[in-house]
Amino acid sequence: MNKVEKVSIGGYAFTLEEDAYAQLSLFLSEWEKYCSGQNDGQEIIESIEERIAEHILDNCGKDKVISMADILKVTATIGLPQSSGQSVNGSDSDVSALLQTPEQKRFMRDPEHRIIGGVCSGLSAYLKVDVVLIRVAWVLIFLLSASAAKRWDSFSGVTVFVFLMYIILWIVSPAPKTVKEQRLVHEAASAAPSSDFWPVMGRIFRIFFGCLFAMIGITLLVSAIAFGIFGKDIPGLWTWFERGDASGILFALTLFLPAVGFLWEGVSMLFNLKPLKWHPGLVCFLLWFASIIVFGIVFSAEFFT
Repeated sequence: MNKVEKVSIGGYAFTLEEDAYAQLSLFLSEWEKYCSGQNDGQEIIESIEERIAEHILDNCGKDKVISMADILKVTATIGLPQSSGQSVNGSDSDVSALLQTPEQKRFMRDPEHRIIGGVCSGLSAYLKVDVVLIRVAWVLIFLLSASAAKRWDSFSGVTVFVFLMYIILWIVSPAPKTVKEQRLVHEAASAAPSSDFWPVMGRIFRIFFGCLFAMIGITLLVSAIAFGIFGKDIPGLWTWFERGDASGILFALTLFLPAVGFLWEGVSMLFNLKPLKWHPGLVCFLLWFASIIVFGIVFSAEFFT
């Protein structure tokens, strides 16, 4: 039985074995001695801790108990300061120089400040524009194009384009995973202009769209359940539903998945739930989209045979 220590490194909580904790404390004390007389010493120490956390997360995960071997591997990668008289290992040893190296600008979603998927907050951090201005512009373009289509009784390609563009950006743009990526997104979001007014507006948008999505989800769910109870009055559709094969399952998925996805996103926005790693709303949308395509293929194959 080994004693363990719970510590916070780079903003993350880790559990270390006692000897691993002692080794890491000795390693950090060497860096603190080296940085004690430097103007940016505290910044270097923070960067060292962030790198330690990043290496631990990448190599061991967040829930594993960190052993002496794990810590030795991390400290060997980062290396000791040159003034300690010991050899410096790894490419990360010159942290002071790395701190002055400009980071490559990269667009990533910002799930921490998300309303739906974090696309607008990511654009805000990337472009250094107030996030609510981007959200208002996005919603206005969508609503104005939809209103114009309804007024002229025509199909609006702009409406579909705006909707699909958000979904595509949500799918293809990565969320920050490593400590370094999270730090970059946080720094970019902090650098973007903001005011006390916009957070309030953002919360209003979150409540509005949360209620809207929740109502849509509940409506779709009730409709799907009602179809399951009273669907026998619609012979053409019920034939698909009562079939026990794959086509019947696909038909059921096309009914229930949108309801679950909208309901989840609505509840998440209303109660500001922490986003899950597997993104239930997005998964439901992708499964529903795939079900529609496969069901269409199956229907076409049976219709033309």
